[in-house]
Amino acid sequence: MEALYRIELDVDNNTITMINDLTRMFIMQVVVQIMFYLRNDNVELWMMCQNPFNTESEERRWIDMYKSCPLGSKIKIMNRVETQQEVYNIMAQTTCGVFPARAEGWNLELLEMMACNKPVITTFFSAHTEFCTEDNAFLI
Repeated sequence: MEALYRIELDVDNNTITMINDLTRMFIMQVVVQIMFYLRNDNVELWMMCQNPFNTESEERRWIDMYKSCPLGSKIKIMNRVETQQEVYNIMAQTTCGVFPARAEGWNLELLEMMACNKPVITTFFSAHTEFCTEDNAFLI
């Protein structure tokens, strides 16, 4: 399957979520695309994307970049949580999960979102090809 760089959403609620720590420049491009299409909608993009290998100044630079994009006011940066119950509580409040991985292992968070019966938007690449199809995911 050829990767598509367009986003098509069919969701009825008002929150889009991405929980993952991926190649951030690629994420930023996807975020800008998603937010462009949703700029007039009542949505938020929740991101839990802290990288434990970044210094505090590197982390601040990434957050500032996200928040300074044209629709940065619709982006909520969330801190990591300590328990699986807290992860579930966040996922339960969302409309869908966004996982734009360029190189990802198994991506447990994506599977957890699917287990919560939430739609997912993801790349058709790497391990995702083992369990994501056009029938159970929005592929980009």
